[in-house]
Amino acid sequence: MSQLRYWVWLASVDGVRTISLCRVLEHFGGAMEAYFAPEERLSELEDLSPQERRALSDRSLERTEQILALCQEKNIRILTLHDAAYPDRLRQIADPPLVLYVRGNLPFLDELPTIAIVGTRKASAYGIKVATRLGQEITSYGGCVVTGMALGVDGAAARGALLAGKP
Repeated sequence: MSQLRYWVWLASVDGVRTISLCRVLEHFGGAMEAYFAPEERLSELEDLSPQERRALSDRSLERTEQILALCQEKNIRILTLHDAAYPDRLRQIADPPLVLYVRGNLPFLDELPTIAIVGTRKASAYGIKVATRLGQEITSYGGCVVTGMALGVDGAAARGALLAGKP
């Protein structure tokens, strides 16, 4: 669980590209190592933007603890990119999600038609409505919705998928 906490922290840092997060993992040797590394070591990663360095300097675990508590309450499993159960199809894309929040039977993910829904965190009411409906419709027809579960469009699509009653 302790390692998982730092994976969730890293994956939930706002304003950092996934490719940059992967470089951080590679450079420091893991999410926990990145968390405990002195801030000045972030400058060793020359391809990080100043904004990304600032975002990674925030070591607050408050949001992480909220995510972990919610996942436990809702019976949501958390898989990291390094977990054996992480779907091969996702692992092979250019910038795979560091963390997956899974509810239901994951083994079928490699077999189901899968659609990623991503969008702005500051979605309009209409955008939220459409993303929710898309998530619900795709899931109700046997598809699998993959999102980053961020605020806005991603979260709305995930909620819509759950509304279909099929994990």
